[in-house]
Amino acid sequence: MNLYGMVSDKKAFAGMLFGMNPKSVITYIADGVVDYGMGLFAKDGKVKSEKTEGSTFAGVAVFHQNSYMNSRGSYIDKEAVASLNDGNIWGVVADAEDSGIKDGATAYVTPAGKFTSEANDGEDEPTAYDVVGKFKSGIEDGLALVDISK
Repeated sequence: MNLYGMVSDKKAFAGMLFGMNPKSVITYIADGVVDYGMGLFAKDGKVKSEKTEGSTFAGVAVFHQNSYMNSRGSYIDKEAVASLNDGNIWGVVADAEDSGIKDGATAYVTPAGKFTSEANDGEDEPTAYDVVGKFKSGIEDGLALVDISK
């Protein structure tokens, strides 16, 4: 299947759900543009893909099939966002060269909403990242399969 040339030779695409395992998807309102496969942070019933003061990890933005009809490729401001908060999904990685991303490794989400195997930013006064589950794959085209767990 070819979605307008986007996934013809790709194993997966950002925000694609994986497997028949149980999943939990809830809806929030977008606070700005939200790309698929990004970690979401909630505050006051709205989500964005960047962590702000007082926000908490809410899940991962699920691919929305209708959006490609208008070539948008993301959720727009104030649109209902499907957020996977339990289950397997293809997420966007922070670093395509992250050798720590492999099956069974702990998955963290950065304040920019991308996934990594690193527990913090590595600075002198490190910012700790939120633990969100486990990786279920290595990196494929800038994505990794993440098992998000409550």
